[in-house]
Amino acid sequence: MRSFSSETVAGRYGLERLSVDPVMLAPTPPDAPAQAPFQFLLERYALRDVALRYRESMDPQEFLVEQGVLKNRIVWLKGADEKDVRSWVAFLSTWKARSQTDGLFVCEVPASAAGSLASVVRDNVELIDYDEFVSDYSVSLSSTACSSTSALRAGRPIWSSATSRRC
Repeated sequence: MRSFSSETVAGRYGLERLSVDPVMLAPTPPDAPAQAPFQFLLERYALRDVALRYRESMDPQEFLVEQGVLKNRIVWLKGADEKDVRSWVAFLSTWKARSQTDGLFVCEVPASAAGSLASVVRDNVELIDYDEFVSDYSVSLSSTACSSTSALRAGRPIWSSATSRRC
């Protein structure tokens, strides 16, 4: 799915070197505050000298965009708990990118949290329900086609290739 998304966005916006970075977020302990998205992005993607130029008086999102920290990058966030998802969606709802090359985000949200995000979501964030696009049958068919015990063994390399390009 990530490589398919990368190819689609690269083709649509003419980006040559687009990278999709899957990021598995560690769960936050119940008594700890939610993870700060800006700090996470600064520590993970900014060069050290760029990170050192940041001052508290600056707007964090403008700083990321002006310094090109997320240029030509899709950050694919997954594994976040409900508390972290709320802080990420709040951050992304006010994302100040001037163009698609300034950084795009995909944030996988647990089904339990999706309903409670309506108050946080703004115009530049779109919630997409996975179940509307991928059915259990599609996942089952894909898994069957790629298994070594499948009756479709002759078509396995084709299915494996197609599946790896989609997932």
